[in-house]
Amino acid sequence: MEVFALLTAMSMGVLLVCLAIAVALYVVEALAIMRVLTILGYANSWMAWIPLLNYFALARVTADENGNTRIFGFELPNMVFSFWWIAWLAVGYIPNVGNFLGLVVRVICLGTCFIYIYSRVENKPESEVQALGYVSGLIPIVAIVKFLSYDKNLRVSGQQFYN
Repeated sequence: MEVFALLTAMSMGVLLVCLAIAVALYVVEALAIMRVLTILGYANSWMAWIPLLNYFALARVTADENGNTRIFGFELPNMVFSFWWIAWLAVGYIPNVGNFLGLVVRVICLGTCFIYIYSRVENKPESEVQALGYVSGLIPIVAIVKFLSYDKNLRVSGQQFYN
C-alpha cells in the first residue's frame, strides 16, 4: 500500500509541475501578444488573454487600407480572414488527414499574421520576413520571443485600418 501511495503522490507532483509550466507559458504568450497588439495600436489588446480570440485579434491587424488581407497573392476581406481559426478547428475533424490539414491551415494563416506584424513593427518588406513568419506559424515560441524583444514603448505610426 505504501508503494501505491508513493506513486500517487509522485504522479500528483508531476501533474502539478506540468500544470504550473502550462500556466506560465500561457501567461507569457498572452503578454507577448498583448504587447504587439498594443504596439500596433489595436484597441482591444485584452483579447490576447482569451484563447481563440487572440487569433482573431492577430488576424484583425493584418488588414490593409482597403480592409483586405493578402494571403499567397490573393486578397481576402479581413473580416473573413479573421475567422481562420474556425477552419483550423473544423478540419481537425476530418478522419485520417484532419490533424495534418489543421497544421497546414494554422501555419499558413498564423504565419500570414506574423509576416504582417513583423513587417509593420520592424519596418521591413513582407518578402524579407516571410520565411520567419511561416516558421513562427509552425513554432509560435519564435513569435513570442520576438514580440517580447520589442520595446514596450514602441508604437507603429500610421493609419490603423482594423478598428
